Amino acid sequence: MGEGKGWISLYRKIQDSWLWQEKPFDKAHAWIDLLLSANHQDKKILFDSNLIAVERGQFITSIRKLCDKWGWSNSKVKRFLELLSDDKMIIYKSDAKKTTINIVNYELYQDMNITKNVTETSLKRHSSTTEASQKHTNNNDNNENNDNNDNKYSQNSNEFRLSQYLFNHIKDNNPSAKEPNFETWFKHFDYILRIDKRDIEEVKQVIKWCQHDSFWYKNILSPNKLREKYDTLVLQMNDPKKNISSKNKGKITNFADYPGQRHYDYDDLEKKLLGWDKE
Repeated sequence: MGEGKGWISLYRKIQDSWLWQEKPFDKAHAWIDLLLSANHQDKKILFDSNLIAVERGQFITSIRKLCDKWGWSNSKVKRFLELLSDDKMIIYKSDAKKTTINIVNYELYQDMNITKNVTETSLKRHSSTTEASQKHTNNNDNNENNDNNDNKYSQNSNEFRLSQYLFNHIKDNNPSAKEPNFETWFKHFDYILRIDKRDIEEVKQVIKWCQHDSFWYKNILSPNKLREKYDTLVLQMNDPKKNISSKNKGKITNFADYPGQRHYDYDDLEKKLLGWDKE
């Protein structure tokens, strides 16, 4: 099979084809319809007795018209436009009479030369950045100040899951707790796992234990604080003489025989992590 490289020209008249008449549209169908509807050059149109300038990559429509074209409900169209806006694919504005949609980076979809140049430049920059990042990582494995600030933590990352796990426990204790800056939380959990070399399963248990302890649940409200008090928390969990409060009674775990740092393959780790939110 061929690789998904480059781009194709798509004739606007496809909108008159029988292929375009079947409804409801799926999201990809609706997105392509927006691309085909955008003006390929600046022009002026008469709307509601007023002359309006419409730029290249922009067009004027209405939520009702999109509902009719796509076979969608009003709320579904609005949710889809909001989704595209959140992903910075479009900029749109609606009022009582019209909806103005602007395709972000329209040139990338329309101009062959620009697309070719941008793609080649992006690939060169990516290659250069990747190489520099690799050297940086090799030379600074244990230096927090040398973190890659552009690193993105996906929903499948350990940092993301640990952040959600801690926040869910905090919310259980305080339903009015405000959502934190998760990017900062991801970074601190990265420090805990990568620099401090803490075992993932142990971190999970430390979070669970401290959030059920009558003292610590009020004090451990961020991964930064968790990291700062980590050794103290583990010692207290292992201390059989520690008084068990009514809050954590029956929930303390004995960590005396807890194994050292372990290594998991991705599938094994994924299975262990999927059930965190349910505990």
